[in-house]
Amino acid sequence: MTRAKILVVFVLLLFVVLGLYLFKKSKTPEVSTDRVYTDEKVTEEAGMLIENFPDIPIYPGITVDKTYKKEQSGKTDYTAVWFYEGNIHEIMNWYADELKKAGWTVVGPFVFEAEDDLEINAENSMYTLRLLNSERGEDETGKAGKLIMADILEK
Repeated sequence: MTRAKILVVFVLLLFVVLGLYLFKKSKTPEVSTDRVYTDEKVTEEAGMLIENFPDIPIYPGITVDKTYKKEQSGKTDYTAVWFYEGNIHEIMNWYADELKKAGWTVVGPFVFEAEDDLEINAENSMYTLRLLNSERGEDETGKAGKLIMADILEK
């Protein structure tokens, strides 16, 4: 009889722990920037933000490389690429703080693929945002340099 009681308590405890884990996981915001484009209209601007680019904080001193606007099925998505100089950890922490101040729900910055590749995911009532850094080499298309890229999807 004692073993049966211990087993019942163990099973109940297991369900409680599993339930708490699943509840916590359901509260974590997931930001998806995956969208399948089949018949979109794409507009590009070099050296400046494209018309109607969403109002997001922009780190002082970064330079616009290119911006894109993609329109499909009544949704408009934006991509921006900026050149930056400086410490990417400080810059991404600045973005996280400023996005929070502007009312965005922010996850990150977190390590994306390497110690110096960081990513931030954020969302507000209108958009989801994915912000990450990268580098463009001299042998690739476009000017070489350190880049910050933003993908902003309309909900």
